[in-house]
Amino acid sequence: MKLNPLFLLALLPCTLISQDYQAIDAFARSVSFSKDYPGIAKELAAPYSTQEEQTRAIFTWIAHNIRYDDRQAARPQEDEAVEYRSQAELEQARQARLQEKLDRMLRKKKGVCQDYAWLFQAMLAEVGIESEFIGGYSRTSPEQMGRVPRQPMHAWNAVKIDGKWQLFDLTWSTDMEETGSNGFFMMPPEQFLRSHYPSEDKWQLLDSLVTLEDWSGRAYWHKSYHRYPITRLMVDGQAHEHYEVPYEGELSLTAELKPGQKLYAMNASGNKRVELVQSGQQYTVQLKEHRLRGTITIVAVEGNRFSPVLSFKVRS
Repeated sequence: MKLNPLFLLALLPCTLISQDYQAIDAFARSVSFSKDYPGIAKELAAPYSTQEEQTRAIFTWIAHNIRYDDRQAARPQEDEAVEYRSQAELEQARQARLQEKLDRMLRKKKGVCQDYAWLFQAMLAEVGIESEFIGGYSRTSPEQMGRVPRQPMHAWNAVKIDGKWQLFDLTWSTDMEETGSNGFFMMPPEQFLRSHYPSEDKWQLLDSLVTLEDWSGRAYWHKSYHRYPITRLMVDGQAHEHYEVPYEGELSLTAELKPGQKLYAMNASGNKRVELVQSGQQYTVQLKEHRLRGTITIVAVEGNRFSPVLSFKVRS
């Protein structure tokens, strides 16, 4: 079987995505909330000399202060049509509407994915850091495996750090303080694509582009996957991406887990849980031996915390 270049990229050492931002995060969370986002952006950036540090401070401040608005997400509203007589007038109307959205978000201290992305972009602009609002697709349930989504329903950002575009998702990073993770911050493109598919191909930031159909047919990565450095999924020794896995196969994962962390394979009803056998950084499970069929989820266990990481379907 020919290895997909995406998996070769995924073998990069996990140290590339692991960075200690504790001091920056502590400072960002100490900066009091204010609706004056231009002033806050400058205050957050002032102590730091690099774009990565400044971006991190702003990222953490937003994640700490803005909650996800479940009510607004359940009742999305379409913008009213804008009347204009020139391109300049249209742009002016768009900027005014965007400012209204930012003002509402900061007043409520709540927002949805578009709001997080707009605020992040606006604050970065205040300190001279270039960024883009990215619209696209994400999946929220293993039931979506194999289904091609009809329309984009998510938003995130690309930010140019020291001349290189990097990927960020603030909406999916609001649990950083609780979990002690770095969130979806400067995640390598090949890993970001596990859960995000941009409407514009160029924002995959990959040399070999992936089609929406191919992406939809891949295994489902849960939101918590960014906390566990799993770099490779294999079936019978071959790199595997598709959401269907043969019942007779040996499934293995390459992961750099911390002491005390374990991986289990769990069925959909949760009444069967099998610990993956560890050998160095390799974790394996024989699906047929343990009669694991249907939708199976790989769960990371640490103390009393159970975090779903990856789901797939075992075909007989």
